[in-house]
Amino acid sequence: MSEQKGKKSRLAAAAEALIEAASLEADSFTNKKLAENLESLKTSFDGNLNEVVQKLDSSNENFDAKINALTQHVAGVKSELNALKSLMMEEYKQTQLHRALSLVNSGSFKYNCNQDSPYYGYTQKDSSELAKSIITSFMSGYGYYLPDNACMEQRPNNAEDDH
Repeated sequence: MSEQKGKKSRLAAAAEALIEAASLEADSFTNKKLAENLESLKTSFDGNLNEVVQKLDSSNENFDAKINALTQHVAGVKSELNALKSLMMEEYKQTQLHRALSLVNSGSFKYNCNQDSPYYGYTQKDSSELAKSIITSFMSGYGYYLPDNACMEQRPNNAEDDH
């Protein structure tokens, strides 16, 4: 019986080893399937990630293009606003000059003008004519030099040499 007990015990040990081997084989098979599924999942994830990255890159390029277009549009609007501001300033200036031209006769006075020769003396001129000439020059975009020979009071011819 003792031999039989030893056989039973060896048989039990062999059965346990077989069960353990089968369990390890099942675990190995399960691990292999799990590894295959993980690899498939990784491949799918990588593909989806690449697609998302490409869409983001494309979206960023479109976004950058839109920002550049918007920046150019804003620069164009600024340029147009500056041009409009210049036109408005010029129109304001012209309006002020027209107003001055309409008021040129109020407060006008006579001034003396030397005739460029000691023999001719002075002539009197109206300041409104001088003001009209100056304003008309400014309206045309030019400056105006005041006459050197104009003065408020007549001076003797020899007094001119003093200045």
